[in-house]
Amino acid sequence: MLPTFARLTGAALDATRIIDGVDAAPLLFDTEPKTVRDTHLYYGAGASPLVAIRQGDWKYFLPTNPTKADLPAGQPGALFNLREDLGETTDVAAQHPDLVVRLSSEALRRHAEMMTNKRPSGKSSGPGK
Repeated sequence: MLPTFARLTGAALDATRIIDGVDAAPLLFDTEPKTVRDTHLYYGAGASPLVAIRQGDWKYFLPTNPTKADLPAGQPGALFNLREDLGETTDVAAQHPDLVVRLSSEALRRHAEMMTNKRPSGKSSGPGK
């Protein structure tokens, strides 16, 4: 939400900081807004909080240990085409191994990027802190 608030208030963002947010103001004000983000990561709780990735019509649930770059053999996760199966009832991972590889790699890449650039909880990096 930070880029949205910055735009609405006219504030400038620090170009040297990596911000994972996007400006969602078009969703609020444009009469025919476009999607502001095509890829979404889903997190849960526990030792392996990264659960799934959605990109366009596809949602891929990662295997139980998603932090491993090399996914365990025989554990491909579950892939769903949300356009055809909104209820996520038919796993089509076996029919689309290319999508499984692409989406799992993308999920792990984005998760690693966020972990690399996160700030410690409860700490501010603002002026005087």
